[in-house]
Amino acid sequence: MNAWSEFQYRLWGGGSASASASALTSIPSRCDLKLNGSISVTDVQLVINQALGVTPAVDDLNGDGVVNVPDVQIEIDAVMSLGCEAR
Repeated sequence: MNAWSEFQYRLWGGGSASASASALTSIPSRCDLKLNGSISVTDVQLVINQALGVTPAVDDLNGDGVVNVPDVQIEIDAVMSLGCEAR
């Protein structure tokens, strides 16, 4: 699953003078914990390790102040293409 969203912006000037510019910006999904452009089982393992206390708890996906089972479920749903419900 591609976790990156692509947006394109175009600007136009008015009147007799005109200008244009475009930029391509990629915004990673909150569920792409490795920030590698995709959401995979590796991201699920990262949040499981955080919930178990194996690694520091830094990816609190539901915003309740702890990394636990609901955060793991959010990540699993994202891997299964059910959407990323991270806050």
